[in-house]
Amino acid sequence: MKTNKQVDLEALRTHLGIVSTLKDIRDTQCSDGNWNYDPYMHGLANGLIMALGMFEGGEIDFLDAPAVWLKDNPVSEEKATESSLCKVDYSSLI
Repeated sequence: MKTNKQVDLEALRTHLGIVSTLKDIRDTQCSDGNWNYDPYMHGLANGLIMALGMFEGGEIDFLDAPAVWLKDNPVSEEKATESSLCKVDYSSLI
């Protein structure tokens, strides 16, 4: 049978793991070319910022929408089709 300290330590490890993973996902989503590509990606970035803020507490600093979305810039579309796809394995999160 686990003691209260063991249960608390296990919960803390789980919490810290979730926060660490959420930070990684947020950092990727908030990188240039992701968050400012279109309104959906902007909203996703702000949602991840909010979720992380709920775990960490404190003031949440959302991203403002850019004056022009990258999807509406023909030069950014050319660059997007020239870049290679990146595969990320999230199976370890399950």
